[in-house]
Amino acid sequence: MAPQYFESGKVAIEVAMHNFTCWEPIVPGKSYQVPLLGQLICRLPRYANDYRPYFTIHDSEFQEFTSKTHTPSRIILGVTNPYFNKALQHWPNVIILDSDTNKNLKILNPKEHSSSSLRGKPGFYTRYKPFLNKDKNVKKLLRGDRQRPAEVEDIMLRRYLTELTHTLMIPLEQYISSLMPLQKQLNPFRQPPLLQQFQQDAFIASLNESSLKINTELKELRGNWKELYRKFIKSPNFELWFQSKRSEANQRLELLHVQQLCEADLYRWKTDKHEVEIVDMLLWIRDRYDALQRLGDYPDLQDHLKNHIDTLLEVVPTDLQGTLKPAFNL
Repeated sequence: MAPQYFESGKVAIEVAMHNFTCWEPIVPGKSYQVPLLGQLICRLPRYANDYRPYFTIHDSEFQEFTSKTHTPSRIILGVTNPYFNKALQHWPNVIILDSDTNKNLKILNPKEHSSSSLRGKPGFYTRYKPFLNKDKNVKKLLRGDRQRPAEVEDIMLRRYLTELTHTLMIPLEQYISSLMPLQKQLNPFRQPPLLQQFQQDAFIASLNESSLKINTELKELRGNWKELYRKFIKSPNFELWFQSKRSEANQRLELLHVQQLCEADLYRWKTDKHEVEIVDMLLWIRDRYDALQRLGDYPDLQDHLKNHIDTLLEVVPTDLQGTLKPAFNL
């Protein structure tokens, strides 16, 4: 809860970031109440969970979210009404920001979260045990120059989080690339292969010092990256990201497959083929033509496939041409 964020109009996200652990817990998909961590969500490639930056007592889900018998999972609430200090006291992760942005936030046990005070004691209340150590250089980055405007520090922090997210995702990107079938496995006359299945154990085994290298100016971040990846892989954020990557990879494979079919020499192929094989090939090319249209606008490839169809229609009997041509009028 950060009323001063709205009262002063100043950027206050750096207050929540004095402890690096404020970034990490979002990855696995936990529950939070804080208005500023939305800045961190946008650093993820895609965010699969719910985020309500301006939640009030008038929202329709108020009773649900404040019920002590049902804690909503995978949602971040941003609140300013001090009443929520009591209403959301049972939440597993709570950040209460201090009006003094020069103070560091301490990580506190949820048992220390008292509802006797409306505003509550500033701090990060959580039982979450981070897998990574604190990056001590974050304080230097943010408070190295006391004269630096808060807006500038916010830009620096955004850049840091972007680089940190890239560091997290690069090994995953590299592993996804290794799941791609080789181009020599593509056969223009057969169904294109799909991206291989993601194997968590194989991915973890592929991690090494070079793949875990921190690609930022902040070199002090160390910890159990492998366990963090295991946690991340179980989260809906990973599933959403992987679905997108898998779709992109399979579309790329399908496009390469169509390109190979366009380059195939059907003049030579048709010389020793029976009528039924030629009809089957016509149907296959029509199927690939429809698939290409779903992939996007590729007029050159479409023209190649049309030429293939015309080439094959020429060699079928005249009576069959009359039956087939209406179906292949592309």
